Amino acid sequence: MARVKRTEKKIWFPIVAPKIFYNQVVGQILLTNPSDAIGRIVPVNLANLTRDPRRQNITIKLKASNVAGEKIHTELIGYKISPSFVKKLVRKGGTKIDYSFTAYTADNKNLRIKTTLLARKEIKTSVSTALKKTVEDILKKEIKKMSFVEIMQAIVTYKIQSGMKKQLAKVYPLKVFEIRHLGIEKIKKTEEEKPLKVEEKKAEEKPAKEEVKEKKTEEKTEKKEVKEIPEKPSKETEKSEEKKE
Repeated sequence: MARVKRTEKKIWFPIVAPKIFYNQVVGQILLTNPSDAIGRIVPVNLANLTRDPRRQNITIKLKASNVAGEKIHTELIGYKISPSFVKKLVRKGGTKIDYSFTAYTADNKNLRIKTTLLARKEIKTSVSTALKKTVEDILKKEIKKMSFVEIMQAIVTYKIQSGMKKQLAKVYPLKVFEIRHLGIEKIKKTEEEKPLKVEEKKAEEKPAKEEVKEKKTEEKTEKKEVKEIPEKPSKETEKSEEKKE
């Protein structure tokens, strides 16, 4: 008789939002072991967490970080506005400026920030560049003072967006200022970080080849020395030989 494999029974485990959202249950997941959920990404509509229908176009990303009891706790890792909502805000005769840059937080996390600026009228290129520079300068200074969690909290509550709109009015009055995306930037491996073992071996082999070439050139010079034509006898030696005869 073949042995029947015992399968562990799967249970529904609740997924809990961070403290900023009062540890609300955002969903459930069917697993045998709750620790298997760690590292998984859970997208959640912000309107469901804030009970504000005006935030239904915003999605936040939660990442399962730890398990406490039978609850899977999460951390906030991303914020995104739907592209269709941004398109609806654009009007004819206006100007849309999309600008993206990176900035480091107080807890040394590299963030990718994508902003959208909307003006009611067409604006000059010089004004557009001035707005971009102002956005980057102000946000980089603010983000450097705050931790990642504090920044996400300020964006979700719209404190940063409303404050930026007021400061940008000194350069040019805008209809809308939005942070359409915010997340942790992935670090790419540079060429300097790659091992250079192969290159080192090649560098060691090169002088050996040069030594062989030098030996060959030495052999050639020796052969040339052997082939040299002997010197002709002088006239005095020829006369002395004739007298002897």
